[in-house]
Amino acid sequence: RCLQVSSYDRSSVSPDSPGWFANNDGYGIVCTDTVDGRVERVMFDEKGPGAITRIWITTVDKRGTWRFYEALGDFYERKGYWGISHSRMRRYEILLEFLTEYREISLSKVKDLMLYDLYLRENLKSRPSFAFSQKPFEKEVWTWRREKEVPKTAHIEVFRDGRAVLFDYGRRDPLTNNAKTEEVKLNGNV
Repeated sequence: RCLQVSSYDRSSVSPDSPGWFANNDGYGIVCTDTVDGRVERVMFDEKGPGAITRIWITTVDKRGTWRFYEALGDFYERKGYWGISHSRMRRYEILLEFLTEYREISLSKVKDLMLYDLYLRENLKSRPSFAFSQKPFEKEVWTWRREKEVPKTAHIEVFRDGRAVLFDYGRRDPLTNNAKTEEVKLNGNV
């Protein structure tokens, strides 16, 4: 099933009502949610999984976020990636390939953010090619896991900046289904 939503100005009700020509589009908020103390404006609220397949913007000002998506779309076209069903991992690799064109972006930070995002969702069976090597930390991680009795359903990742993060898949966020995360200290070496 396909659903659609618009951010039109909802004060335009009928031609014989005040505000019929209201034009405050872009603020069609159906409700607000508070998540982790942050207020979020909700434009579309539907039960169950779904995907945004189209965004239509009626503005000439495409700075910031929208410009990024426009450039990424152009990159997909240029590389011939449209129309191909890519795996989640391949989509991360394509994004990384795209970002190499932007010298002002720290690719090592991007790689860590991508890895963090991947591990939030699932305990990966194989590490992505762009992941920071965990070899120097293996013994320390396993010692810490035994001491703290960390279940096998959890993962610990040491990032390039030295932070060690525990991803606990047994304790997922009920709203996002992401793993519960916790920064941990590994026996003082990390």
